[in-house]
Amino acid sequence: MSSVALPHDTLGSGAHRVMALHGWFGDRTSFRAIQPYLDGDTFTESISSSGGGPLVTA
Repeated sequence: MSSVALPHDTLGSGAHRVMALHGWFGDRTSFRAIQPYLDGDTFTESISSSGGGPLVTA
């Protein structure tokens, strides 16, 4: 069985890990508006593009 890595953006380097999933018709770009407000010193956020939205890079 081979492993598959879903397209995602990883932000921050904190000890607390958060995984964010977009809505049905969205993709990981749905979270771009709030990215400047995320605390990257406290949290590591992984924002997935698992719903078939456009596979874009940050």
